[in-house]
Amino acid sequence: CFTKMAATVLPVDQWLENASSLVTEGKSMLPAIKELWISDMVSQYLDDLLPTLSSSLVLEEDVEQLYSVLDQLVRVSEAVEILGEVAFEKANPIFTASLKSLVASALSAQIGPCLPAIYICYRNGFAKLNKVYQEGGAFEETADEESKDFSLFCSQVRSLELMPSVEELFTELLFTNISKKIVTYEDTSERYLLSSLLPWLHTVVFKFLNIVFADETNTQIWKGRLEFYTYETFAEFRISQIFDMIVDYPDSKPGLKDLQECIKKTKQQLEVVQTTNNSFQQRLLKPGPTTEDILEIYVKTLKSFKKIDPTGVLMDTVSPAVKEYLKQRKDTCKIIVHKLIDKSDEGLFSELRKSATNMHMDESDQQEDEDPSLWTPAPLHVIPGEEGNVSQKSTDLVSMLVNVAGTDSFLNEYMNILGETLIKSTDYDTLSEVEQIEFLKMKFGEAPLHKAEVMLKDIADSKRINENVHQKLKASGESSSVVLQSTVISGLFWPKLTPEVFELPEPLAHHMEKFSKEYEEWKNRKLHWMPNLGSMDISLELAGHELDIVVTPFQGSVLMLFTEKASWEILELEEALKVEADKITPALNFWLSKGVIVKENDELFSLNEEWDGEIEGEYLEEEKEGEETAQDKALKEFKMMVRNMVRSICQNVASVDNPIHRDQIHSKLKIFVPDYQSVFPDVEALSVFLAQLVEERILDSSRDSYWLA
Repeated sequence: CFTKMAATVLPVDQWLENASSLVTEGKSMLPAIKELWISDMVSQYLDDLLPTLSSSLVLEEDVEQLYSVLDQLVRVSEAVEILGEVAFEKANPIFTASLKSLVASALSAQIGPCLPAIYICYRNGFAKLNKVYQEGGAFEETADEESKDFSLFCSQVRSLELMPSVEELFTELLFTNISKKIVTYEDTSERYLLSSLLPWLHTVVFKFLNIVFADETNTQIWKGRLEFYTYETFAEFRISQIFDMIVDYPDSKPGLKDLQECIKKTKQQLEVVQTTNNSFQQRLLKPGPTTEDILEIYVKTLKSFKKIDPTGVLMDTVSPAVKEYLKQRKDTCKIIVHKLIDKSDEGLFSELRKSATNMHMDESDQQEDEDPSLWTPAPLHVIPGEEGNVSQKSTDLVSMLVNVAGTDSFLNEYMNILGETLIKSTDYDTLSEVEQIEFLKMKFGEAPLHKAEVMLKDIADSKRINENVHQKLKASGESSSVVLQSTVISGLFWPKLTPEVFELPEPLAHHMEKFSKEYEEWKNRKLHWMPNLGSMDISLELAGHELDIVVTPFQGSVLMLFTEKASWEILELEEALKVEADKITPALNFWLSKGVIVKENDELFSLNEEWDGEIEGEYLEEEKEGEETAQDKALKEFKMMVRNMVRSICQNVASVDNPIHRDQIHSKLKIFVPDYQSVFPDVEALSVFLAQLVEERILDSSRDSYWLA
């Protein structure tokens, strides 16, 4: 009778009433008959009732129908539990648990058609919470019908023990929404984004978990899981920007802070290192960028990674590739020295000061407190923020830059630059250089910088020598339009200086002779002049216009000859200056560029009596531009080498009847030309270059095959 009644799927209230009366009338049934009835009831429930219910399960994404089906399933589930209690005349946990387990298994196997609608319910519930958060509302105030429906839905899913079946749905939903939230952020490193991401996570996502589980234990487990996923995904977002954040430093400090906090929790240090090194290989370590550009990125890398990992462990794993590449550049050491003594905003003098001061303090502390027994080696991967008592790597920027150049090379280059600077100085002011040397002495010790101190002393002595000699010349009645300021140096302590001998114009030669005579009488020593060194500060009046300009002594000497005679032939200038024509031509070109002299013909040059006072540019700026094109020249030389290699390949293996295909040329160049792919990464890049050679009539081509023209 119960079997027939259950199979008809009567309304639950009527079903419970009829079932209760049947069981009451059957109290006298034997236990064996009762067990048989229970078994039959369970069988009919699983085989007939649930399939009947499942036949009405949602086949489309119909949320309203889903709510109705879930409500019916919950009522039946509750009825089964009550029937079990009636059959046993008391609660039977074993029976109830066993039956509910069977019910849950049966539902899980047949719940598939409902999954799209269940996903929509979760999605709508999450969207509602997210909307309230974005509008600045309070979740306690969102007791509308939509929110109540979602809470009831989650309660029904838990009651039917369907959580294992739907876990994948809300997992996908939460991971997708977290990823979308991160993607919506602007691609900028100038804002600290975790400060807005984490409150959203803790408010919207965690509130969603509370509603879904209504169980503190499960909720806490999922909170930890989702928080880790958020940090991990956001770390990947920041890691993808690592090269740009390095380039934008220090504006990118907020982004670096984001990354530092993320990898502290997710241990993604290896991914940071690999991405950074790959970016360097693809975008930086090529012939195109100048040494100064690469060095600037290297410095920013050191500073950036010091923010990410104060221990310096990650820095050591990132810097070697750039460091080795810089060592191959001939001008690296010179640029490093210039950077460290540059007091401008672009310079690193402040780092030198800080490094020297810190080293001095560290040495004092070590003398008092150092205990060798407390030394601990640094681990391979130190997590930022968990350094503890770990022995820290050197994160001193100056030390790492000096390590690139080599200490001896750095100091030698500094001596050369110091010598050049002091030679060009006209006011004998060495306050800046004294400060540099004091910090360098704190960094490297006094012995390596002894020569530098002698050089500074020579400058101070030169100032006194000039004052004394000029006073004697003035007392003797000597006067001249030429004011000679000399620098007297101790040859053994200065970098090697190469004199270039030329005949000075009479006013200069006369004044230098007088100076030498007075010096010899005073010091009882003889001077050996190097007229090509130093500089000349010239004031020129021509055609009613004035020009003040600093030039080399040779350029000044050429112009002074034109004040003696308005027109000069090349041969006359050679005779007057006692030099070859190839030495005179650059000086003439310089004054031609200023418009001060004009070219009458290939051999004759004259002072420009109609000069309008307009010049193309200052001399020192012109030299600076020349320095900046050094890398361009290196690239041109590299392409010239490739061109010669292409000609050689075509000459040896190609002809009109048997041309060589561009792919074969590309393969051979990869083998025989070092760093070939840094300039020509693929066949397309080579094709452009080969097309230029065809235009220059070096090669002929047909269908991507080439031979000598």
